[in-house]
Amino acid sequence: RRARMNAVNPLYVLRNHLAQRAIEDAEAGHAAEIERLLTALRQPYEALPGCEDYAAEPPASARHLSVSCSS
Repeated sequence: RRARMNAVNPLYVLRNHLAQRAIEDAEAGHAAEIERLLTALRQPYEALPGCEDYAAEPPASARHLSVSCSS
């Protein structure tokens, strides 16, 4: 049952606070966060070392963020 659920429910999902962090870093001239995020999103069903924070619940301070599709 767990294997079937993991096969159809991704571990990594693009969340507003993750996108916002990547955008802010890119605007500051640092593309590493975008690359790390893209790596996780390209393999959303596999647990990847160094990407654990992408699978965690958003922090309370980030629950108000809203990122549009054009961001």
